[in-house]
Amino acid sequence: MAHFAGREALLAVLRKIARQITYTRDAIEREEGTAPPVVLTSDHGMAFGPLAYVSCTTVSETLKAGGFVPGGSGRDGFFLPAMGDIAAGVCFVAPERAVIAAQLLTEIEAIELVIARGDDESAVVLRGTEKAIIDWRKGRYRYHATCGDPLRYRSIWTALVQNGEMDGDGFVDGDVLLAATWSHDYPDALHRIRRALTDLVEFPAPVLFSMGSGYTYGPTLTHAGSMLLGGQVGTHGGLRLEQSLGFLIVAGLPAPPPVVRAESALIPYSDLVIRGATGD
Repeated sequence: MAHFAGREALLAVLRKIARQITYTRDAIEREEGTAPPVVLTSDHGMAFGPLAYVSCTTVSETLKAGGFVPGGSGRDGFFLPAMGDIAAGVCFVAPERAVIAAQLLTEIEAIELVIARGDDESAVVLRGTEKAIIDWRKGRYRYHATCGDPLRYRSIWTALVQNGEMDGDGFVDGDVLLAATWSHDYPDALHRIRRALTDLVEFPAPVLFSMGSGYTYGPTLTHAGSMLLGGQVGTHGGLRLEQSLGFLIVAGLPAPPPVVRAESALIPYSDLVIRGATGD
């Protein structure tokens, strides 16, 4: 609904769902004496507006021009997995070539941010000619902008230093960063980048990229299918705020905190989720 019908259509559906939940809880309370608890959540947001498309072919040609070989098995090989027509993408290359591949991708105007895995606890963030190094260590993060400020975090980092949130090695607790950045253009970016490069999926890619506002990326066939449905007017998947923030609504249970990460949002309600999944 959000991808193809837009914001107002999405809101209308959400209102309909909320009304039906309310009516059902009231009916059960009248019959049973107690209204059942409900948890309603989304793990991402949506950005609406006109969308331009960048194909896998464009990204592939850029890497090929830089000496990489599509599907190659050697150190110069690369692979672009199909993930749908969304506002982000990943690229598999040899780990030692990740930064070089990422630098090539910054040449594509529609790509806003490119991230390359460094060692086991670091990554490089690129935005055009701007560059920053992020490091992580046991739930703490460090951001060092070496050229420009690709994530626009410098003012946040300055405030955290002034508030005494930084340790002697320049690291800040991840939960502190979540609270400080949840309404930023790139909310909780360091934690999300770390997860995408390490433990979010079984086989993480060493190169990630986030599209600029108004762009999507993906396989040509997927995009052609979306055009048959009238074309997309909403997308998600990138690091930007509007594509990132979801929601968590709770009825009949303790309220959630004001801000919570998607991976931990349902932990306080795990018993309810398990019962719902098993039909109990």
